[in-house]
Amino acid sequence: RQLGVIVINPDSAARTVTMHSLVQATASQVIPPEMLKFTAAAAASALLEAWPGDDHDPLVAQALRDCTARLHRAAADLLWTPEAHPVLLRAGQSLDRSQQPGLAVSYWQAVVGTGTRILGPNHTSTLLARDRLATAWDAAGRPQDAVAALQRSVVQRERSFGRDHPESLSARSSLAHAHLAAGSLDHAILLYESTLADQERLLGPGHPDTMASYGDLAAAYRSAGQMEAAVSLFERVLSEIGRASCRE
Repeated sequence: RQLGVIVINPDSAARTVTMHSLVQATASQVIPPEMLKFTAAAAASALLEAWPGDDHDPLVAQALRDCTARLHRAAADLLWTPEAHPVLLRAGQSLDRSQQPGLAVSYWQAVVGTGTRILGPNHTSTLLARDRLATAWDAAGRPQDAVAALQRSVVQRERSFGRDHPESLSARSSLAHAHLAAGSLDHAILLYESTLADQERLLGPGHPDTMASYGDLAAAYRSAGQMEAAVSLFERVLSEIGRASCRE
């Protein structure tokens, strides 16, 4: 600051530190590649550490998102090795909480695109970003786009992990939720039924995930007017809860 390299604004809620673009460009040119990689990771980790858990101050949250965007532009692919740095996901979650669904959709689309290019479509970071994109589509009032994103997630997870993997089962359940939100009751019920059958086979009827699927399918039956089927499943949930209580 004394040398004029940076400027600190103590009056801003975020206590913003700025650096002139020419100074930034000069520094980027003289820093060795290995040192630049280390510096980018350190800066990203520092941002993540400074980020409040609840984003209660919108000005601070906006400043941190801006810092992450600037760092991403400067570091580019360095923040994607060996996986997406958590601060990139944290910035997207902050946008989700800011109730700006249009910006959140654009952000997650960009993250999915970069993740696909650098890490591949089946990488955990890419899959997680696609899940967040589906949530953003839903928040933006476009449930059909959310369904399309989750369908892709299911395909990628089943291809990578197999149909019986917990992540694949969870993705299919999320897709069923999306179909239900989009008003596609028949598709939702079919997915809930197939997911529940696999969970009963792999996890057992008393497993928490299976129990949750009982409730999800019962709710879908009720929405479709299939009250007898819904009641039967709710009774089964109560029965399994009773068995679990007796074992305890």
